[in-house]
Amino acid sequence: MYSWMSDSAVEFGTSDAISKELLSLAANSTLAQRYKPGFVLHVKNALHLGAGGRAVRETLDIAAAAPAHRCVG
Repeated sequence: MYSWMSDSAVEFGTSDAISKELLSLAANSTLAQRYKPGFVLHVKNALHLGAGGRAVRETLDIAAAAPAHRCVG
């Protein structure tokens, strides 16, 4: 399922690949998620695509500022 969603996001071409990797990095870096395999994958992908260290750090700063998820219910 993840592969299908990931592939379909790239197909539409509405956003560039670097932005999508940084967004995925932010999602995997929030307090509620903290998914290390995804974090490592998206950092590597973003840098490989040409994102600079500053863009990665800014993304992590934004993710760190996200409030903790309280769950539903």
